[in-house]
Amino acid sequence: DTSHYCEASAALRPGQGFFRPESRPSRDLGVLLARQLGLAAPLRVLDLMTGCGIRALRYGQESPAALVWANDADPDRQPLLQANLAPLADRPGLELRCTALTAQQLLAGCLQRQERFELVDLDAFGCPTALLPLALEAVAFGGVLYVASTDGRSPTGHDRSAAVRTLGAAARAHPASWELALRLQLGVIARTAWAMGRGLQPLFGFSEGRTFRTAARILRRPLAGEERQLGLLAHCHSCGEQQVQSLLRLRQWQVCCEAGAALAVSGPLWIGPLQDAATL
Repeated sequence: DTSHYCEASAALRPGQGFFRPESRPSRDLGVLLARQLGLAAPLRVLDLMTGCGIRALRYGQESPAALVWANDADPDRQPLLQANLAPLADRPGLELRCTALTAQQLLAGCLQRQERFELVDLDAFGCPTALLPLALEAVAFGGVLYVASTDGRSPTGHDRSAAVRTLGAAARAHPASWELALRLQLGVIARTAWAMGRGLQPLFGFSEGRTFRTAARILRRPLAGEERQLGLLAHCHSCGEQQVQSLLRLRQWQVCCEAGAALAVSGPLWIGPLQDAATL
């Protein structure tokens, strides 16, 4: 029956909304991350844009979650969502919530109640920058924000104006454009977290060229010297040389292949580690 879809422990109906079986690696990693987080503390998971509910279902069935909150802004999807998540109703010790709110409405309510979660899964359509301040407020100290962006043009240098608008950064064409996009994404998360007095530790980031996904642990305060991890990247399209500078120690770019060579400069972006070996 092609109206059904099976993945790991999940069996459900995708329905007529947007759904990509090819995104399974991101869901697998989300479950593994939830299992790791559940070893240290009671695990509360917020799935902000759940769609058909497959991520919420897998979190509830494959991790030690005490709470799974599945939200989708489309109220017409609620019957499908509730049917797909029905197996979680029988799981002892699990609280299940299903809502049809915009992400802004839900996060604003959490902020009012001071309700926070160990894992906030923000699988956005387009660029999620506008949601980051409220989403970070919803992450418990030591918890993880798992964020996705389907905006591939802006951070890979194909739409410079949009990159300035959505990322507050310059994005130029680069041979490692997927990595550049992940670093720009982390740069926005870092600046938002620092403005709130918090710190962050990147756990992993990856892309298949269509969606850019980052998981970052949110800390109570920035680590010593964390601000040095924000900087600029310059690339020479003539000789291929690359230079990186921290914003804290910004100086004149060095001449590479020839005097007056034009450098394509991107940033501000995250210039520190993208992955945490222990987490991987």
